[in-house]
Amino acid sequence: MRTKFILGLIGRVTPLTVAFIIAVVVPNNFTKGCWYVAAITILVLSEYVGIYRPLVSREELRKKQMDCFIKPFVSTATYGRKKVKLRVNVVLIRRYWFSMHLFQFYQHGMSGFPDANLHFSVHKGLCGRALMEHTQKVSYIDLRKTPWDGEFTDKEVQQTKHIKAIATIPLLRETKTFMGRPTTEYFGCLNIDSTDDLGADFLSAKAAQEQILALAELVQTTFS
Repeated sequence: MRTKFILGLIGRVTPLTVAFIIAVVVPNNFTKGCWYVAAITILVLSEYVGIYRPLVSREELRKKQMDCFIKPFVSTATYGRKKVKLRVNVVLIRRYWFSMHLFQFYQHGMSGFPDANLHFSVHKGLCGRALMEHTQKVSYIDLRKTPWDGEFTDKEVQQTKHIKAIATIPLLRETKTFMGRPTTEYFGCLNIDSTDDLGADFLSAKAAQEQILALAELVQTTFS
């Protein structure tokens, strides 16, 4: 914390110091240019070390924490004693132009699929339906029997057509209103889907959905 404070202080004091030196001390344009370059370098370093790097480190830590309980769940998931194919992602609500979208902040098993990093309106898909209910329960849809009903664009349908079934659960956290009163806020979803029939059947089972509910507790603690 002390290092971040000192770096932030240097980053804020540097422009004032350089402006004073250029105005009062520096004799020629070449030297002024050198001072400008030095000031910019100091500002960039202070921003990187004081702001950007801690954010990157925090995201790396979150991913490691998520991997600790998501990987065992996926690697041990079986149905009828056969291994199933599951993918996991965590989507969080963020502003996108003039609307709110769900963006993927964590993925497992999605590399190489067309829906990796897909983002969409909070009103779309199973996530949108689950969030609108304002209850923390597992919602399941079997896409082999119930295909998308038009709420996705043609492009989004093509990007997700390989999915056989999805189980999703909203994430919530304790927060405070503007007046300081405690309240709960739904801020995203944990999604687990399958690209094979066995996985789709696995996700429909009560035991699997109980595991997903327990996973959601860990996920929302990690991202809160």
